[in-house]
Amino acid sequence: MKTLICAMLFLTLCFLFIVRWSVNAVGKSVNFQTPISEAKDDYQFPWPGILPDRTFLYKLKVFRNKIITKIIYSSVKRIEFDLLMADKTLYASKLLLDKGKSELAKETALKGENYFSILVSDYGAVLTKKQKVPDNLNQKITRAYEAQQRLITYLTDKAPPDDKETYRQVDYFSKSNYQSLVDLQKQKNRAIR
Repeated sequence: MKTLICAMLFLTLCFLFIVRWSVNAVGKSVNFQTPISEAKDDYQFPWPGILPDRTFLYKLKVFRNKIITKIIYSSVKRIEFDLLMADKTLYASKLLLDKGKSELAKETALKGENYFSILVSDYGAVLTKKQKVPDNLNQKITRAYEAQQRLITYLTDKAPPDDKETYRQVDYFSKSNYQSLVDLQKQKNRAIR
């Protein structure tokens, strides 16, 4: 019984530490005051923290992120979280590729783009509920997309020849997802007129 209590206490403390660490890393990563036209080269991806090559700790992190996803009730906050996860995961792919773990980097890049797909879905849900997406969030999404495109180009260029096709698929999904966001925004603007 004591072992179980100690294990639960340890996992709780680890969970709290990881959450606090992630929040601190996020708060220092993005400058929200820069206009889109000036933001081409200053976008900084949030630090991903534990990478997928640390299997046990990464599984804890994924579990933590699933819990956080379930407790976010604000639709706009959910979009912000989706964007954060897309950025972190795609940047983790770069770090893994730089470490020479190309197979894991490919999987991670695809997961990162999946988070952006979830963002598009959540964005559509916000508009369906006739809620407003703040302009600064729309700008942030655009800046993130532009930075992600540069990062995907880097990944494609640096990847071994056999892996380049996967990054081309990630690029295709990225452009398709962003176009879907643009289309959702156009539909919303037409509905307002």
